[in-house]
Amino acid sequence: MLNVLLVDPNHRTRIRLEQMLDWKRWGFCVDGSLEDYAKADALIKQQPFSLILIHIQPNYSASLQLCQHIRQYSHMPIVLVGETADHRLLYRALAYQIGHCVSSPLDKDKLTSTLLRLKSDLAAGEASNTQQPSQHIHQMEFRKPSSNEIITIIKSYVQLEMHRNVTLKSISSLLHFNSAYLGQLFKQHENMSFNDYLLQQRMEHAKLLLAKTNLRIYQIANKVGYTEMDWFYKKFKEYTGASANEYRKQVSDSA
Repeated sequence: MLNVLLVDPNHRTRIRLEQMLDWKRWGFCVDGSLEDYAKADALIKQQPFSLILIHIQPNYSASLQLCQHIRQYSHMPIVLVGETADHRLLYRALAYQIGHCVSSPLDKDKLTSTLLRLKSDLAAGEASNTQQPSQHIHQMEFRKPSSNEIITIIKSYVQLEMHRNVTLKSISSLLHFNSAYLGQLFKQHENMSFNDYLLQQRMEHAKLLLAKTNLRIYQIANKVGYTEMDWFYKKFKEYTGASANEYRKQVSDSA
């Protein structure tokens, strides 16, 4: 069971978040619920949490300041909830290694999908809640990031934006790097092209949603960035060797 800390200065939306999901059904337990950012910062230092969910409205800058403080002493997964379309917020979220955001308007499906993806990342060892000294990640905004940090940013961007038209060119523009350079750097580090990685992440997330949710296939396709269903069906079958319907039936039968 993964224990969660909810931080939201708005009492009504905090209660809504607590009541929105049957948390235990998905393997989570809300172990704390606070409206004060400073108290949240102090509590995290005293009590280990698997992840923290922060509502970024109405106090945008205080929410990010809390993320910055956390990253000075912990790699705990952070989920941001609220209006996340602002590119300035997106870059700062990536700089603080926040790979999971739930955009407004908030609903049950969005939150469930994000938490399942985070849980999958934790199980795969791609995220850690171990209390370790950070490398002052917040300083990335004021200095040139290292190659490893650039790769982390690119991969986090894919997780945040896979439902959109993600391209290496758009990431290059956001980070002010040459697109060809980023492509070469990514291939050197990951032993695959950026496009192959993007496809892999979309297909793996689609598999997770097919196995763990009752979402319709067209909804899953949209959540992983496909608006043309024929193209999604084609790519999914190429990737898994089975159609989306067949895959769902296979995992259901083996459960």
